[in-house]
Amino acid sequence: MVTPGASFKVGGDVFILVDALSDHETVGNLRVELLVDGATLISAKYSPLSGYYGAIWDSSSERSGSIHTIIAKVTDSVGNTKSTLTTVSVR
Repeated sequence: MVTPGASFKVGGDVFILVDALSDHETVGNLRVELLVDGATLISAKYSPLSGYYGAIWDSSSERSGSIHTIIAKVTDSVGNTKSTLTTVSVR
C-alpha cells in the first residue's frame, strides 16, 4: 500500500493508493479490493498516469480518534490473491 501509511491520521475523503503488479498479467488488469475494518468494500481502479490502483474511502462518519484497518486484496485472473494492510486513525 502506497498511502495511507501505518499510523496516518486521516479525515474526510481518504485517498488510498495501492501498487500492485503481476508477472503474468497485463498492467492494470488485476482486481484490487479495499476492505475497511473487514466490512466496507471498495473497488480500486487502475490509473495509467500514476501507475497505481486508487480509491477513496469517506471517513467523515467515523468517530474522531477511532482506529481502522484498511486491507488491500489483489487478485489475478487465475484467482491468486495477496493482501496487505495498514492501520489509520481518524482525526
